[in-house]
Amino acid sequence: MDLSKDQLVRKTLENYSGASNLTHNEKVRELMAAGKTIYHFGFGQSPFPIMNKAAERLSKHASKAAYLPVAGIQDLRYAICDFHKRYDDISRSPDDVIVGPGSKELIFLLMNIFEGGKIRSFILDA
Repeated sequence: MDLSKDQLVRKTLENYSGASNLTHNEKVRELMAAGKTIYHFGFGQSPFPIMNKAAERLSKHASKAAYLPVAGIQDLRYAICDFHKRYDDISRSPDDVIVGPGSKELIFLLMNIFEGGKIRSFILDA
């Protein structure tokens, strides 16, 4: 029994195009192949290496199974503020800092918080 594509594929999928996140990922790969510096968070994975000290601390506390404060661990938020004060001369309160489980969830939350519901992807020339 030979079936044509028209008989196999649902009519509702006739005008389907690729998933936007995959299309975006292809564009990112093209730019990287062209030698552009890209910090890609498209699939929720940080392109930056985990610092050894952070990995040690994470492994030390990995067995703790409890819900954390919604904005993140207070001591960590203080440490982030201290870091940016020393290295960037940016003064912020820990109340201005939110720590999350990964970039994908944080980007999703940003999209839902800010008016307009859009976060633009952008490229900075180094």
